Amino acid sequence: MSQNSYTIAVDTGGTFTDCIGSAPDGRVRRCKVLSSGALRARIVEHVAPLRIRIEHAWPLSRDILRGYTFCLLEDEFRAQVIGFDPETGILALDREVPKAGTRCELTAYEEAPLLGIRLLTETALDEVFPAVRIRLGTTRGTNALLERKGARMVCVVTKGFADVFRIGTQQRPDLFALPVIKPAPLCDLVLELDERVAADGTVLKAPDFRLLRESLAILRDQGLDVAAGALVHAWKNPIHEYALRDMLVSLGFRYISLSSELSRMMSFYGRAQTAVVNAYLTPVIQDYVDRVHAATEEMAFQIMTSAGGLVRSNDFRAVDSLFSGPAGGCVGAAAVARDLGYKRIIGFDMGGTSTDVSRYDQGFEYRYESTVADTPVFMPALHIETVAAGGGSICGFDGYKLT
Repeated sequence: MSQNSYTIAVDTGGTFTDCIGSAPDGRVRRCKVLSSGALRARIVEHVAPLRIRIEHAWPLSRDILRGYTFCLLEDEFRAQVIGFDPETGILALDREVPKAGTRCELTAYEEAPLLGIRLLTETALDEVFPAVRIRLGTTRGTNALLERKGARMVCVVTKGFADVFRIGTQQRPDLFALPVIKPAPLCDLVLELDERVAADGTVLKAPDFRLLRESLAILRDQGLDVAAGALVHAWKNPIHEYALRDMLVSLGFRYISLSSELSRMMSFYGRAQTAVVNAYLTPVIQDYVDRVHAATEEMAFQIMTSAGGLVRSNDFRAVDSLFSGPAGGCVGAAAVARDLGYKRIIGFDMGGTSTDVSRYDQGFEYRYESTVADTPVFMPALHIETVAAGGGSICGFDGYKLT
């Protein structure tokens, strides 16, 4: 990448996507867009039948909005943008806008990072992006897990361990609660493979795929194409998991997660749970990353992981995304502290609905087991504590305590 390129960092949250970029001439520009990929504005005047004046906060010096779709939030009205004058705020449309509403959105139905990059580089829909270095952090995976909006999937385990996700670690979620309410497993179905590997990696029983293949073929015919594989002692010898993957590929499964490739820990439950979470989120995250990468394939594109590192989009795994956004805030706070000469800091990153707190003491603190939406995940991540109160929270006092 040449010196004449933009460097743009994007943080996609549940509601807003924040973008900051350094232009080739050294200028720093910022913008905030909705994570739905839309720009929001307010109509202040109907100038002519096909022209309105809007109040906006977009960092534009030229018209890049031609071809966007204009929407009224109070109505189902839609129109096409013909042109936009950033100086006057006048928007030209191909249809007359009703005077009933004042709130509006503009969208090109692109992912929010692409919209942010267009604003910062001032690139229209019919123009080619300039050279850009992109660094992306996202909570898309976290939100999908919180809302249980991942993919339908099947998990294959060693024969005799089909109940592992319901049994879990047998820890009580609430020590003093009499009824134990446990969250439902993420996988729709658990199938068993008749195989066994010893603790030292010795093959005790070669896998018998006959019955499993029939069951998986039926699921594939029903449209299910996401699978996870977690076999006992595969951390020591993953040969049977690799054979399982070959069979899944031959049946047409598109998204496959193996426990031995995601985590080489001894704990069978930990590996299995990590493989399931990765499979559950991969279609959501991979499709999102692919859409961004398809429009920026000529650019240097890196994604922030939960451990605070940057990886290429091709090497990014869905399970690495769970603390991607907060990790970026933690790393950024540490970088600023070092530049100012501080060796120990407390990071305080407030969003609209939650606040992330971290500690830096001449190095980062890590944890290798995290819980997101009552789901344990066994992957390295920066140690970040999240408080369920943010900038959009409303505090009250009931006469006894702050609520």
